[in-house]
Amino acid sequence: MKSICLVKDDLSIFGGREKILSVMANALCEDYCVHVVGLWNSLRTPPYFPFDERVHCFQILDHNARVREALTKTISPLHRYLKEQKIDVALSVGVNTNAYLLAAAAGTKVKTICCEHSNLQNSYYGWFGHLNQWLSARFADKIVTLTKQDQAAYRKKFHLGEERVDYNYNCIDPAWLKGKKPYDATSKKLLSVGRFDPVKGYPLLVDVAKRVLTDHPDWQWHIYGDGEEFSTVQEKIRAQGLEKQLLLKGAVKSMEEIYPQYAAVVLTSYHEGLPMVLLEAKANGLPIVSFDCATGPREIVRDGVDGYLVPVGDVEGMSKRLAQLMESISLRRAFSEKCEESLYLFQREKVMEKWSIIIDSVCAQ
Repeated sequence: MKSICLVKDDLSIFGGREKILSVMANALCEDYCVHVVGLWNSLRTPPYFPFDERVHCFQILDHNARVREALTKTISPLHRYLKEQKIDVALSVGVNTNAYLLAAAAGTKVKTICCEHSNLQNSYYGWFGHLNQWLSARFADKIVTLTKQDQAAYRKKFHLGEERVDYNYNCIDPAWLKGKKPYDATSKKLLSVGRFDPVKGYPLLVDVAKRVLTDHPDWQWHIYGDGEEFSTVQEKIRAQGLEKQLLLKGAVKSMEEIYPQYAAVVLTSYHEGLPMVLLEAKANGLPIVSFDCATGPREIVRDGVDGYLVPVGDVEGMSKRLAQLMESISLRRAFSEKCEESLYLFQREKVMEKWSIIIDSVCAQ
């Protein structure tokens, strides 16, 4: 049985990358000996999302670390771990882990796969993120993006052959598809989920909410998540007088029982990879209204069929589309009925089958 290792900077936080890493690890342990390594631990807590008991977890630092400390204190322990555990293939989950993994794997027989969990155009990465993208193009055995759009972007920018860059979608946790509850078209609540980072566009969300909630006083909009912009968004909500309709619900570990309570999911991000919130929305039959950002929404949402795509930053356009959904129960029901048609693309069996092909092909190089 081949040994693989998934490497992530921080396993303690709540986010889409952390969630999909746990889903991947738990699924891949059916066919591989799976290891998961966290480089540092900003919250000083166990991993936020649970792992199968067959997954071997290893934490290098027990505290948060800046880039300089992380580079000096994690690469050598990771190098030893990869060698001692006889890892065949190691995957960096998110580009900011690329430098650590590629340096740690140097001088070993470990094959490396760098997994892009946002996109090549993400302006919020900064210099270190873009350096990591270059490093993956220069040194990794393979790059795996989340979308066809980003796969093409990597090949074009770095002049890479087809064998160096592949794509694979995130999968929907099978738990979301078991015991699925019927869509409640009578709900009058909107849902947004994600960390309070600048890339998520939550200040713009408040601007949209001001327009649609003022005209629909019987509706509410709930946001689940936490992060650096939480207090900033909270203050803007107060300034707009929306405290009774736009509610911040904090981070919740299990959202399975949350989604069925809502009428639609809204995404206001400037950039994404393949947003888990939209996959979870589709799994629950929820219509979606999303900015058509790079990348992901366009490969999940069929505009005018099971949701709406709006140009990034178009507050008026998003407000108009949301109002259409909020004012038509028949439209919400029609969109919900169409959600299931493309779910097969994101089912665990299909996604994990492709991961096995990718991992085995890298081993054979």
